[in-house]
Amino acid sequence: MSKEPILVTPQQDLCAAVANAAKNSEIVLAPGRYVLSRPLVVDKTVFMRSQTGNADDATIERDNATVLVVTNGKPTFQGIEFRAPAASDDAPTNTNEYDVVEYESAVAARNKGNATFIECRASSRQKSAFSARDKKAFITLDKCRISQTGEGGLFVDGNAGALVKNSLIQNTRLGCVDVESRGSKITVENSSLENSGYAALSPHHDGLLIVRKCKIDVAKTFGAFVIDNGRLEVENSVFLSNFRENDPDVDLRSQFGVLVRDGIAKLTDCHMTRLCIGVFMATPDAKLEMRRVKMDEGMLASLVYDENSPKVKVSGCQLGEPSIEREAFVMLFQRAAQEVGVAEWNSENYTTEQKDRAFNLKTQYYEKILGKQFTLCIEPEGSLSEGGRLGVYYYRKSRYGGVFLLTKQLASPEFFRPVCDGFDSYELAIASREPFFFDDFGRELPNYEELALTYANLYGYLTQAAQYVWNNVSVAPYHTLELADEKNPLYFVFDALDKPEIIEVEASARDALDDYAMQSETTQKSQEALSLDEALQMYSDSESDMSEKRNESVKHTFGVLVMIALHKSEIEYIRAHAGAAKILLQKLKEQNRWPFSDLTRPPIF
Repeated sequence: MSKEPILVTPQQDLCAAVANAAKNSEIVLAPGRYVLSRPLVVDKTVFMRSQTGNADDATIERDNATVLVVTNGKPTFQGIEFRAPAASDDAPTNTNEYDVVEYESAVAARNKGNATFIECRASSRQKSAFSARDKKAFITLDKCRISQTGEGGLFVDGNAGALVKNSLIQNTRLGCVDVESRGSKITVENSSLENSGYAALSPHHDGLLIVRKCKIDVAKTFGAFVIDNGRLEVENSVFLSNFRENDPDVDLRSQFGVLVRDGIAKLTDCHMTRLCIGVFMATPDAKLEMRRVKMDEGMLASLVYDENSPKVKVSGCQLGEPSIEREAFVMLFQRAAQEVGVAEWNSENYTTEQKDRAFNLKTQYYEKILGKQFTLCIEPEGSLSEGGRLGVYYYRKSRYGGVFLLTKQLASPEFFRPVCDGFDSYELAIASREPFFFDDFGRELPNYEELALTYANLYGYLTQAAQYVWNNVSVAPYHTLELADEKNPLYFVFDALDKPEIIEVEASARDALDDYAMQSETTQKSQEALSLDEALQMYSDSESDMSEKRNESVKHTFGVLVMIALHKSEIEYIRAHAGAAKILLQKLKEQNRWPFSDLTRPPIF
């Protein structure tokens, strides 16, 4: 390092000071906020620290854009906070000719950048906190804190790498750490991962994630989700759930320690407690090696997998509850879901004709109230209960104007769940008055990227709301919903989009789960010491019941609940005054701003 440190104050041009500094310089930041109009680009080895050594005293920020880019060298940063705030969730990304990378995180390591952060903090309102991409890019986080992110905490891909130690990652809208692509690797040691909106640990697409001596708080989702040939190795770590028993947003049935789908998981000397499921092997191709793992009692199941699978190896483990075969567990899970009236339903319990008919009836109703569906859509992928992708369909020719995004996989084929006031079943919608990013012929508009980001955010909000509904968080007209974290929350109010449709269905469709459960009970009892007469009588009774149901029909109401974004002052007023939600929605209609989620409008209250 040079003999004399370079002292920079908030009134100076920090970007210019770094650009003009010699290699191996020490740059000291005086206390204050360093608000940037362009990214801070570091392409050499320097040591940058706050003058007080406290990240609370030196903040580098850039509104809704990349704050720091490391492209070369081995710089070290100590006691600094990096922030990428935004005035609102639909605020446009701030870019200019100085941006050398796309805005994907507050701090980015690219090319040959190898950056170390000690006792630093990072947050990003719309994107991730840290990212590393490119073969020689690497990030080391030591005693750091990541929180309040619109996406993940740290993501690594493109053969890059990262080391996280002695750090805290919490309150991330997506995962805490995410690694993808062959050759990419993240190692996490002696750290705590808490309260993520998605799986805390997310290795996928051949990425490798190694975890040692960590605490993984499952919060409202999975501790780890391993998919698409991702590899997870966890040693000497604890998976737990610090849930509040009276928290309506927490559904214990969604709290899995590790879920593996088409990937590999190795767990050694780990402990799992206060969860619903310890390890769930979602597909026959999933691989698991578990050694000396302790799971406490009280779970619904410790291990769910295909019985006698050669790809599951368990040795020296202490399982509080017995292992259970996946097919039997799905039955148990679905029956439990039916008892509490959740939205979740198993497609295997319905015929193709029943599912197709329900899908077509929903489409007909949507076209009746919103016009023709746009050709572009996001197809659903996998089950929502296993972290599958939510399907979304676009409508841009409605009498309301704007563009609507709607779901079609929440309401079950018999249209009797999820239930809310006024509807026997419903789907969700969200809408914007922003132009769609494609024209009628499927061509990109000139400002395609900006518009696509707007609709990606809307899709994210709709996905979160759909997950809550799927996991038994009841919503209805005039109900409100808060997403994300306490510091930068998102607020919505629900309203009925139009009058409900009356749909007539066969009673046999409504009783599909009952029939399935009854058949399963028959199978189970037939394996017990039953006489031939008893077995025949059980079969006769079940057939008679099913025959009677097939000759009946029932009518159910089906509708759409649209979620509308609110300003903070509006949600505070609604919480303080009974009936205020109804008044607000009426005023939005009078101003022709209903039912859109564009917060460019002034607050009603």
